[in-house]
Amino acid sequence: MLARELNVPPSRLMPLIEQGYIRRVDGETVETPLPAAMLWLRGWFQPVQAKPLLSQADMAALLNVEERAIPALAAAHDAPVVFDPALGLTFSVWSARRLLMEVLGTGTRFDRQSLLWFLIGNPAKLAPPFNQALEDEIQRIAKLDEPARSIRRENLLNQWRDAVTVSGVTPPPEIERAFRKLA
Repeated sequence: MLARELNVPPSRLMPLIEQGYIRRVDGETVETPLPAAMLWLRGWFQPVQAKPLLSQADMAALLNVEERAIPALAAAHDAPVVFDPALGLTFSVWSARRLLMEVLGTGTRFDRQSLLWFLIGNPAKLAPPFNQALEDEIQRIAKLDEPARSIRRENLLNQWRDAVTVSGVTPPPEIERAFRKLA
């Protein structure tokens, strides 16, 4: 009955029962939690967007990785976690945000902002050096099948033109030659 009231399968309640968070009356019956506990339980079983705490499974789903990778990611990015015997690893909203920002914020981007920083990142306003990551992205796009190739090519070329116009920096010839491969 409690599982029905919380709209979860009974298997999701078993760890809470086994650890004593929900009292068992007999083999099949549990004691109804107090109103404050019911409110907390409803919050725990909410979809990820509405949760006050996030589980290891929630974080794995948000990051699109396997659950077993989450403890290592949390440790590598100093995201505080709490281990509870019934709930497993739990993340506060702050901790989850920190881990998401750290993990998803890494990697090479090729949007207008990153291309602009590439062009003006040199304080002397000299032409930026050849960038292998940019060349690799151009090569990747050139190998895509249509229509994805055309769509991605146009996006990247428009972002590049915007970045060059806004920065006022003359790109080096080797980067311009690389971009001509897409045209």
